[in-house]
Amino acid sequence: MKDLVLIHGRSQQKKDASELKKVWVEALKKGLDDAGLALRLDDKKIHFPYYGDTLIAMMDDDKDVPAIVVKGVSNASDPEQSFSMEVYREVLVQNGVTGEQIELELAEGDASKVVTKKGPLNWPWVLAGLRVLDRSKKAGAWTTSTFTHDVYVYLTDEDIREEINKGIRKAIREQPTVVVAHSLGTIVAYTLLKSEEAKSWKVPTLITLGSPLAISAVAARIRPLDRPACVRDWFNGRDDRDTVALFSLAPTRFPVEPITAKNNIHNISENHHGIESYLADPDVARWIYEALKDS
Repeated sequence: MKDLVLIHGRSQQKKDASELKKVWVEALKKGLDDAGLALRLDDKKIHFPYYGDTLIAMMDDDKDVPAIVVKGVSNASDPEQSFSMEVYREVLVQNGVTGEQIELELAEGDASKVVTKKGPLNWPWVLAGLRVLDRSKKAGAWTTSTFTHDVYVYLTDEDIREEINKGIRKAIREQPTVVVAHSLGTIVAYTLLKSEEAKSWKVPTLITLGSPLAISAVAARIRPLDRPACVRDWFNGRDDRDTVALFSLAPTRFPVEPITAKNNIHNISENHHGIESYLADPDVARWIYEALKDS
């Protein structure tokens, strides 16, 4: 069996790494069972580089909790607000939140107070849209806000990015390694695997799940969008209701080919983003099976 490296996403701080690894492995076993596949998973060859506390520990005290959007305020810097607004606009459009709904929210339900100037032109407008989204139960404003904050920190803070990457490097050895990444972890995996130092690594298969790589604000900050030289096969799994994976990794939005995609995974978690449902999908389990089995 090749090495298997599992790269988790956000919201994993203050959790037990061994327990999180167990959750991933048990979900994968279920997917294998449902696919009618048998694979001996050697725990010593499964690596779970845990960085859940790094984002929290290395941030300033006033940044360890992102904007609570339901209160209509933000403690984010101007550059982070700009990044967040780019992301939020796409989130609102993809979830069908209309300008009329947002204007009514700004007027606190009083149509006579609706402003005539429409469009996502300022921070209060976007935050009002997220409150509408929160009530619709299509996606959580808190989930969107915290995820966006952590992505911004990873992409812009060199110290935090290096600390996280250092742990991933230790998990990827010289032998062939299959990488499975989720959520923010797909950004971590992609940026590291396409770095100069990774060109000598052997990654026969990269599997990304619930990935936000195709969000415009994210893609713009990880250019050039090149295929990692060390990666042979790339698979991407997504539930099209996922509150984080807004778009498929299709050539029109993420021009890196070829990527084998499945965009109709049924993720039963509340925000359709949880790792357990992704790994339990029979097709995802089959991707991992084919990548790990002895050839």
